[in-house]
Amino acid sequence: MNSAVLVYLETTYTKIRLLRQTEKSTIWLAADRAGQLAVLKRLALTGLPLKELQEANCPLCPQIYYYAEDEGETIIVEEHIAGKPLDQLTADQKLTEKEAADLLLALSQGLMLLHSRGILHRDIKPSNLLKEKSGQIRLIDFDAARLIKDEADKDTTLLGTRGYAPPEQYGYGQTDARSDLYALGMTIKRLLPADYSGFLTPIIRKCAAVDPKERYQSAPELAQALKRHLFFHKIKRPLLAALTLALLLFFALSSSKQIPVQQESAAETPATTESQPPAAPASDAKEAEQPPQDDATVPLSAAPEKAPSIAPAEVLPPTTAEAPDITFPAERPAEIPSPAAPAVPTGILRTTLFWNGQALDPTAYPPPKISPNEWLTGSAFLHVENDSNTALPPSTVTFAYANNYGKKLNTETLLPALSPGETTDIPIPCGTAFPEGTEGLAIWVQIRLPKTILPQTENYQCLHLDVAQAK
Repeated sequence: MNSAVLVYLETTYTKIRLLRQTEKSTIWLAADRAGQLAVLKRLALTGLPLKELQEANCPLCPQIYYYAEDEGETIIVEEHIAGKPLDQLTADQKLTEKEAADLLLALSQGLMLLHSRGILHRDIKPSNLLKEKSGQIRLIDFDAARLIKDEADKDTTLLGTRGYAPPEQYGYGQTDARSDLYALGMTIKRLLPADYSGFLTPIIRKCAAVDPKERYQSAPELAQALKRHLFFHKIKRPLLAALTLALLLFFALSSSKQIPVQQESAAETPATTESQPPAAPASDAKEAEQPPQDDATVPLSAAPEKAPSIAPAEVLPPTTAEAPDITFPAERPAEIPSPAAPAVPTGILRTTLFWNGQALDPTAYPPPKISPNEWLTGSAFLHVENDSNTALPPSTVTFAYANNYGKKLNTETLLPALSPGETTDIPIPCGTAFPEGTEGLAIWVQIRLPKTILPQTENYQCLHLDVAQAK
């Protein structure tokens, strides 16, 4: 290392305590002349994105006061953070669901800034997350960090912690922002109880997918998905409580309301004459006074406490026997018939369609129409929640496309197994199966549950969009 750098460090900082020493690094707790604590690092490597980190001034990361590179070594003086690592804080008691959600959101928002500057951390794990007395979480140890290189096939330096680093970080491919999201998902998973199965489960599962294409593609996408899940989780219980209270009030009012049986007045009763037969015995008279059952007027209190349920109308799925390679005849196109009204939900799955980030009203009918350009450039996903008290096995999700010539194309994906209350998001392929020259296209998204759940296959018509040329 350059002698001028060493002289500067010796005259500016006083070493207090050795924090860690390995073959490739030495880390000291130090203090400057004013008594301000700092961390002094000497690393046997170069090429760290220190300039970018210093300019980013990210509140998630320690501030860099000084750095220098020379002769294969790097010296860093950075902010000392007085906090405890999360692996120690959660050794005896894991994070609650709310604590984990808050942590995941804070880290995803911090990674937005780092990734926007092209900085990858590449070693996110519980021991590199410090919790300050104020409760703020800080991300430390950028010794494995590097800049994003879009043109490279794989990383030249293989660093990271096994169990948290993604497969591509071990030479199987090139790391990018999705690699940090993988480590983030694995970190949150380890900080939660082993048997956790709440609403964060599908988010963690998607973060930690083996294939980078199956993960969230960016930190903003992860943060948006988490906020969406938090919103649905927040309003679920109040809505259920309000609905339960409304039903209880309804049945209470219904049971207390009486409809009196009409009785004939004494003035309208004809007088008894000597020619009339003698009066019947009391028991016979009582039976005679009872009106026929078919014409009886019964008070509401005698009615059943629960109204009979109405079975939902069955929505038939489109046929799946058509070949994926579609050729379209040159006949004159016919109009797309209007679809039947959506089926009534049965309470097993709760689904919400998001089109371009906005939740669509499931009761809206007819379905919304969009232009071909909107279909080609838009984005859609289906938010699915297991609204039952039974674990659901994996189910088939069908994307059905039908153009105005009557030709159909079906593609399928898998809805993962869902525990009670668990949610997941299913991306809907947009810009698919819209051939040139076609004046219209109808798109359905359907979920079919196995017959082990219901005697008949449950079919949810979750989405119908009409893609039509502007007239």
